[in-house]
Amino acid sequence: MSSSKKIIRSPIFSNFKQNVSSKLILLRHGESIYQQRLKEVVKEYHQLKSSNPNEFTRLVNKVRFNPDLCDPVLSEQGKTESYEAGEKLEMLNIKYVFVSPLMRALQSCDLLLKGYIDAIKKSGRSIKSPKVMVNPLLFEKIEDSCEIVPNIYRNMNSFKNFDWKEFKKLRQESLPIYMLHYCDTVLDKTSNTAQVSNDNPYFKLCFNLFKKNLEYTHKDVILKAMEELSPVFIESSFKTYDRLLEFKTFLKNFTKENSMKNDDKILLVGHNALFKHLFSNMIYQENFQPVETEDNFLKLDYAQTASLFFEDEALFSNLKT
Repeated sequence: MSSSKKIIRSPIFSNFKQNVSSKLILLRHGESIYQQRLKEVVKEYHQLKSSNPNEFTRLVNKVRFNPDLCDPVLSEQGKTESYEAGEKLEMLNIKYVFVSPLMRALQSCDLLLKGYIDAIKKSGRSIKSPKVMVNPLLFEKIEDSCEIVPNIYRNMNSFKNFDWKEFKKLRQESLPIYMLHYCDTVLDKTSNTAQVSNDNPYFKLCFNLFKKNLEYTHKDVILKAMEELSPVFIESSFKTYDRLLEFKTFLKNFTKENSMKNDDKILLVGHNALFKHLFSNMIYQENFQPVETEDNFLKLDYAQTASLFFEDEALFSNLKT
């Protein structure tokens, strides 16, 4: 991005270390079958990237907008990564876990906890299983088919041992399409340009269809919009920013209402783009994208951890080391 763009300070979070020394730990999910397939396509056709970029983009987009890859499960590698990540966290006292509602994050969380508990049991120490809560605000920034949850009830039923109470606060009739609240980028048909819209046409369309047919899912509408808008993303950084400010408030209230000992940890199991926005303390004013500099850019590999530190003493004194 151009250095002439105005950079402003973000009040979301700031300062990170790729270790586990703070009270709040981030962990990216393991590899999914979506990422596995995308990696295979890029590897197979990498020569086209320079010789025929349009064809390369077309082949990549066949994966990006594939309806069969919505809300994908973990690959075998992703399962192993997640379990082993849990083993590596053995020495931490994880009390609470907040996890994304996407299947790859839920599976990663489940396997991670199995690895974590198994490792502690092998050491002979006693263990109280962490409380796992699924948070509606922690899904990945909506960019590709893998970010779409066609049926949230499937995920709920698959992980009944997790706490889904935050979802029960959402309107029941809009729950199957709740993510569409955050799709705010639309195509202006007159100028054929992308723009951020406060009046969400996707949600209105899908909600009306859902009222006529309770079996309706929103993935066809949102996939079509993704293809039309590409390479612009259907959820703008403005909306991601607002969503994470909402989560910041939720986390502040949670830590006030729930006691934590000095060595207690909170684990967030989520996604790369989400974490990039979550910690950044500098953003571009015109689009709220995080500034990708070495000290302001977090990129986690699959099942990799990092810890967040906070500068806002008033809001986050309970999460300070």
